[in-house]
Formats: sequence, structure tokens, C-alpha cells
Amino acid sequence: MSKRWLHLVDHTGIYCYRTDGAHLTLADYFPTDEEGQLGFSYWVQQRPRADIHSLVVDLPDEGFHLDPIPYVIGADRKALIQRKLVQHFFGSPYATAISLGREKTGRRDERILFAAITRPAAIEPWLTALRASGAALRAVHAVPLMTRELLAGLKLPEARGLVIALSPSGIRQLYFDEGQLRFARLSPAPDGPYSNWGPDCLREARKTYQYISAQRWIPRNSPLTVYMLAARNEEQALLPQLSGGEPLDFQTIALEALYQRLSVRESVTDSNCRPLFLRLAQRAPAEPQLAPESERRYFRVWQARSAIFAAGMLALFGFGLAASKAWFDARELRVQAQEARLDTQREERRYEQLLTSLPKLPAPLDTLRGVVDNLDQVAAQRSGPRPLLALLSQSLERFPDVELQRLDWQAGPRGEITGSTAAPATTTSLNASGETSLIVEASLPEGSASDPRAAIERIRALVADLQQNRGIEVSRLRQPFDIESDKTLKSDSNSARNRPQFSFQITSRPAARADGQTAQAGGAR
Repeated sequence: MSKRWLHLVDHTGIYCYRTDGAHLTLADYFPTDEEGQLGFSYWVQQRPRADIHSLVVDLPDEGFHLDPIPYVIGADRKALIQRKLVQHFFGSPYATAISLGREKTGRRDERILFAAITRPAAIEPWLTALRASGAALRAVHAVPLMTRELLAGLKLPEARGLVIALSPSGIRQLYFDEGQLRFARLSPAPDGPYSNWGPDCLREARKTYQYISAQRWIPRNSPLTVYMLAARNEEQALLPQLSGGEPLDFQTIALEALYQRLSVRESVTDSNCRPLFLRLAQRAPAEPQLAPESERRYFRVWQARSAIFAAGMLALFGFGLAASKAWFDARELRVQAQEARLDTQREERRYEQLLTSLPKLPAPLDTLRGVVDNLDQVAAQRSGPRPLLALLSQSLERFPDVELQRLDWQAGPRGEITGSTAAPATTTSLNASGETSLIVEASLPEGSASDPRAAIERIRALVADLQQNRGIEVSRLRQPFDIESDKTLKSDSNSARNRPQFSFQITSRPAARADGQTAQAGGAR
């Protein structure tokens, strides 16, 4: 896991603090000489590449310019601000621009505060060490740029004023107007404890007041409130030293109360405000800051890597949720399948119990099923023997001497009729041809056997009469006499007394088949 480091640069050297949540721990210190710079370079190289570094500059080499610009947006605004930065701070890449809002009158130009480190050489050795080691530089902050949260915590009653903060770096003066920073200045630190810095604070405040008046930010000789940040145990010592500074009105603000309002967990022993500045730098956002983008390229790489890792973790989490859901769904399906199998087994056992409780059938179950299926098929047939029986009845009326002995009928083609003339067929093979067949057994009158030729002609006449009906076919199955050409027709007294028996088959043809055969017959003629 990456660590975060906060480096404070002042005129004496660089302080390296490790930030861990709300805690700040001083890890090391390196002076400004060549040995200190080499030591810091080696120290940075020992740090993992994933660590994040931020630089806080607390030096007097600062520049501020308030300059209104025409209100433009987009690329034009960026180009105009960049041109102004080069104009005000030529040769310094560590510069930024802070918008203070638009003017309320006139063209309503945008007020821009341009700030920069006017002497880049003061921080260049430390940035060179970070750059050489490939460290991820998050931002370069100046102490005055972090005063927005400070002013919000002070809750000052007036819209403008001067704030003085003491630290080992010197006397820090922050001029604000309408709740926003307008100018900052750092004076060298006097000798002695903070309680003896009163005369120096008064002298430096007068210089700042003269500069502000010269810039016409306030009316000349108008009073200006000066807020002195001091510990409670040093307020009584500083106030007498600040008297007689008209038109400056000095007031003290207890650091203990300010720390409480800003939620800074630091014990206050003197008027040193450096812990406050470090806490503000720890909470400060990445913008505004002074480092150019070329110095922050490793930080951008770290951001991209972190974004990819976060996206991967998010995707992994999503896939894990999907896999968990799929696992629970599969588990539920397995439970449902097991319950279905158990239900099936219970139903099968119940079905077997019901079968065993039924009375015994006279025939096997498969045979009964076949019979029922055949009955269903017979019931589904559209045709029946009724039309053929009507035709046969009409023909028999014209041949009263022919006596009907037996009839068998069946739905199906002639080739599928089973059974004999002695008994009706017991097996029926059905199809979708729509044909119905009649097997007719008949006899001639007694005495017809004495004249076989006349009997045969009588049978042929009956057949011809039936064939006159369209849509049926008549085929003779059995003759009453053996009429083969190599045999002689014979008769005796016994055969003359018998009734000659013969049989034939009548088959109804479907309409399409009958029409086709008629058409073929017509074409043949």
C-alpha cells in the first residue's frame, strides 16, 4: 500500500513528514547544503515508487499580482492566463492563477490572483531529487494558498483584514478581502521566543499597510484590523508590544480555539503556527498548486494505475456477485430438481399401487391398448359400408334369384383385407386411403348347377351391373365352377340339387382416384 509524504521547505532545509490519516510524523530532516541535498536524494530513492509526495513551500520568495482579465472561457481563457503568468513571473515555472470572481461594475471582468515562487532555485534541488527517483509528486503548495480554510475557521466579523501567524520560518502576513486572499508576505524570524516578537510584528504590519495603501486596495489612512494568532499563555505578553500602531487595530485569536474549530488535534505550547499550516496542507486539495504538469507526470501515471486497479477490483467484485448469484441459483435449481425427482418417484409408486389395486383384465394391457387404438381409428374413418351396401341392395333387387349368404366389410385397401369367407376378419389394418371393401358370398338357385355356363353368365351379369356404379371396383374371388380352359365342365344329379356358391369383393375408390382413373380411361379411348 502506498504511503503519503508531506515535505515542508523553508530557508533552513526540508522536513519530511509521513501522513497517516489525521497524524503527522516527522520522519527526517535535510539541510539546504550540498550534503543535505544528496541525503534527501538518497532518501527518496529508498522510498517505493507507489508513495505519493507533496511539497509545501514556506519561503519569502513569493509573488502575488491581482489583475482583472476580460471574461472569456475555454481555450481563450487558458491562453490569456498563461500569457499573464509569463508576463508577471517570467522564468518561474512554479506559478498558478486563482479566480476571485467577477467584478460587480463596468465590464464585469474576472479578477485573477496570480501567484508564484519567484526564486525557483530555492526548491529546484528538492524537486530534482523527486524527479530523478521517479517519485509521484501530487502538488507543490505555498502556505498562502492554503488560507481559504484558515479564513473559514477564523470566522472574522470584517470583510477585510490582516492575519499574522508566527512560525520558525518567520512572520507570515496574509491580507484578505471579501473572505479571499489578496496578498501574502513572509518576513524573517526575529531572535528570541515568540512572546518577544511583538515589536517586529508591529514593524512588518506597518510595511504591509503602506503597500496595501499604495496599491489602493484600501482608502489611505483608513483603519485596518490585524488579527494576531497566538497561544493563550503568550497573548498577555504580545498585546502590550503591539500598542500604538494606529491606524492598525491589533486583536489576538487564541490558537487553542482555532485548532478546535478546524478539528486540529495538536497540543499548543507556544504561538508556533507551523503545525496548523501542515494540517491545512494535509487537507488541501490538489488545486490550486504551483507545480507544472511535467513535474506531476508520475503522479498522473499513479492515478491511471490506481483507476485501472479500482476498475479491476470493481469488475472483480461485480463478477464475484454474479458468480455468487449464479451459484445460489444453481443450488436452488438442484434443490428443485431433487424435489421433482422425489415427486416423480412418489407418483410412480402411487401409480404402481393403483395398478396393483385394479382387477385383473382378460387380456394383456398392450393388447387392449392396440384394440382401443384400432377402434379409435375406425371411429375416425369418414367412410363406412353403408354406400356399398346400398349399391349391392339395388343390384340384388334386379337379380332376385341370387341369394346373399354372408357379408364381410373392412375399411382399407384390398391388399390389407385379412380373414376368410368362412369367418369375419378379426384383424384390421387401417390407413388414410379412405377405401371401404365388402366381401360378398352368395349362391344361385337350386338347379343352376345343371347349366354351368348359364350360372357363370348370371354371375357376370351381376358383376357388370355393380360395375356400372361409378367409384367402385368389383373383383371376383371364387367361382362356383372350375372354368379353367384345360378342364371340362361336368355336372351330375347331386350337384344339380346344390346351390352354386360364389364370392366377390366390392371396393369403394376415393373421389380423386376415381376421377383420375376415369380421365385415364377417357384418354385411352
